[in-house]
Amino acid sequence: MFNLEVGSSLFAGYSADFLLSELGNFFFLTFVLIIFIRLDFLPKKYFLLWLFFLSTPFFFNYLLFDPNYLSDQFGYTSRLNAIHNGQLIENITLGRFGFLTFDNVWFTSYILSWLPVFSTQTITSIAFIHKLSLLISYVYLYKIIDNKLLSLTLLIPSMILFSSVSLREVPIIIFSIFSLIFLVKNKYIFSFISILLVFILKIQHAPGLLLIFLSYLIGVHKSSFRIMLLIFGLIILSYFAFEFYIPILDLYRFSFFKEDGGNILELYEQTNYFSFLGMMFSGTIQFLIRPLPTDSGLLGALVFFEIFSIYILIYYLVRKLDKKYQGIVYLTVIGVSVTLLMYGYIASNYGTFSRYRFSTIIPLVYLYIYLLTNKEKKNIA
Repeated sequence: MFNLEVGSSLFAGYSADFLLSELGNFFFLTFVLIIFIRLDFLPKKYFLLWLFFLSTPFFFNYLLFDPNYLSDQFGYTSRLNAIHNGQLIENITLGRFGFLTFDNVWFTSYILSWLPVFSTQTITSIAFIHKLSLLISYVYLYKIIDNKLLSLTLLIPSMILFSSVSLREVPIIIFSIFSLIFLVKNKYIFSFISILLVFILKIQHAPGLLLIFLSYLIGVHKSSFRIMLLIFGLIILSYFAFEFYIPILDLYRFSFFKEDGGNILELYEQTNYFSFLGMMFSGTIQFLIRPLPTDSGLLGALVFFEIFSIYILIYYLVRKLDKKYQGIVYLTVIGVSVTLLMYGYIASNYGTFSRYRFSTIIPLVYLYIYLLTNKEKKNIA
């Protein structure tokens, strides 16, 4: 292991200790990058792009914003160091909605602990683990996806941001991407395992992916009639299962609202299906477009511009795809829409909007680039 397991305390602030720790991580990843390029795992011409991408953790915590702005970073970092120091993980499973699941903070930290870096002693260290995980993932993706288009994804601002802080968005994005690509490559076991990992990391992301998986297995994507039948079935199911899922969604909605400083007494549980639909659709519209440029100054304008650029990119990729992939596009859009509708109902602030929206939508970009790259192959439609 390349970790400095020297206690659970973290180096505070942008100090000499911080720089020593993170420069060690950066140089280690640069070494890995050079080795991968020498072994032809990565295209040599993208070396400088990758070098820039690996360096971005230096520019966020303590420089662009205080780490407390994304305070969840401390939870992941402290648990990661506890695991490295041999501390037993207590309460690894939690009762949730009548079944047991993993505590996703511990589980995320446990997954990250398997990837070696030089040091995990600062609030930024996990970001370099994210960079390493993406570097390894792209080794495979470069073999199946157009190299130029794939490399350009490294310049997406939110990809740079979320891979430069110590949150769990990166593993969620990676497993979501692989769940979709493995599915259309007919590697169903790998796809299902990826969905299972997404479920443990972030349960809210899993239903849409599972819907895509099950629908693909029974060939829904092969017929426009089946697609329409799926949509009709989802509407009917949402009506008759309302009393089952609404307490779960309201629990998340109350939790998000309270976490954002709201008074949960201002909220009320939904008891009417059609009232729920109104709130969900209006919330989803906001979820898809906010923050507006007028909401959060320059930062809000940048986020607004980015998400609409991603929408335009997805539209462009879909237009370029062969018609034989039309069913896959419809199916994946339906699945992702289920997740977006759910978040539209439960999310309550712009920061939540941008984080969850990006990790939900960006896997479609990778899938459609893959389909565009492989448009002449007949065995994946």
